[in-house]
Amino acid sequence: RLTGAVLVRVNRSTNALENSGPAAFDYKQYAYSLGGPIPVGDLKDKLFFFAAQEWVNYFAIQTNTATVPTALMRTGNFSELLDPNNGFFTGARTIIDPRTGQAFPGNIIPQDRLSPNGIAMLNTYPLPTPGFRQGTANLIQSSDNPQDQRKDNIRFDYRMGDKDQFSYRYGKYNWVAVDAFRGTFPYARTDWDRPNVTQTASWTRAISSTLINEFSFTHSLDEVYINVWQGTDLFKRSKYGINYPYIFPENKEIPDKIPTITIGNFTEIDGGPYPSSSRGPIYTFNNATTFLKGRHTLKAGVIVEYSGQDDFDQINVQPIPGSTNNQNGRFQFPNDAAGANSTGVGVANAALGMFNSYAEIGQRALTKYRSLATDLFVQDSWRPTSKLTVEGGVRWAYWPPWYSLTNNIATFDPAAYDTTN
Repeated sequence: RLTGAVLVRVNRSTNALENSGPAAFDYKQYAYSLGGPIPVGDLKDKLFFFAAQEWVNYFAIQTNTATVPTALMRTGNFSELLDPNNGFFTGARTIIDPRTGQAFPGNIIPQDRLSPNGIAMLNTYPLPTPGFRQGTANLIQSSDNPQDQRKDNIRFDYRMGDKDQFSYRYGKYNWVAVDAFRGTFPYARTDWDRPNVTQTASWTRAISSTLINEFSFTHSLDEVYINVWQGTDLFKRSKYGINYPYIFPENKEIPDKIPTITIGNFTEIDGGPYPSSSRGPIYTFNNATTFLKGRHTLKAGVIVEYSGQDDFDQINVQPIPGSTNNQNGRFQFPNDAAGANSTGVGVANAALGMFNSYAEIGQRALTKYRSLATDLFVQDSWRPTSKLTVEGGVRWAYWPPWYSLTNNIATFDPAAYDTTN
């Protein structure tokens, strides 16, 4: 007896370009490496190198669905919501005039009552996709997602007699990408540039046949530059006619950028917290000495690390109700009880410009925080017999609190907390 099943995926897009076949995808990876001695005079048996490079090119198309206002809603006409099967709400919704407490005739808001900025925010949404419906979603959209990587590595090893060996290694990894969407829409798309560099220099010396010292210095730098993709003008608030004044008009990273717009039962437009950047430098000094004594292998060392981050970013406080991480503001138009400040329906409140809350972040601070950590260790590996090894050691680590080179870090100190106040 044979049983089976067939899985059929149906592309519900009404766009012929999207439903005619699989989305475009391209992936390439190529690299090379070479190494060996450097044939220069007496160095040919002492100096060696290794070099390698690798590239990855990635291109894909991503698709999102969303719930957006209809063309009629963008004119203040919400007559579609009187239909119990309107697709946005369970049952019909009546738009109440906040001034009178009575329903707007025909669920249509008079033109002289509409808010220019509110209508502009509704027009920020793409129009619905004709003929498309999936649950409450009436828009299907596609956007490209390019990503490129490059890796560079080089290493040198130099042997000076039988006692000393020097080595140097440099590596760089760079990743650039443009996110297909910011949230659900391809507006304030995140443009990434992440160059990361690590380099290490080390010196190993055989002081005697039983005593070896190893010293190394490592520097690494993790840089993150996050911008808003400038390939289109979809991120500009002026494109849609949004022109409300800011609470903090100075020091905007991009003054002409859309706010975050949250409307009940509709998909949020996320203006995002970017541009921003950070740089994380780390300097590590490491010295370890190994001493062989009979059946004991003793080792002691010290590690000193100076590290931190130059942080020019906005704290993501989005989970706090009514808050934002967007310098260009966030409006909330929830569905709530009709009254003096609400029609009862969020999308109609947006048309009237009656927001429930607005939040905006001011100037972003650059914080350069640092710390100097120290580790000390002593250990012993003892082999009392050829079949038994006993290892033990002591390690002490001190990592003090972060401090700021720019003097703009606040830290809670329990010792300064007064329970009576």
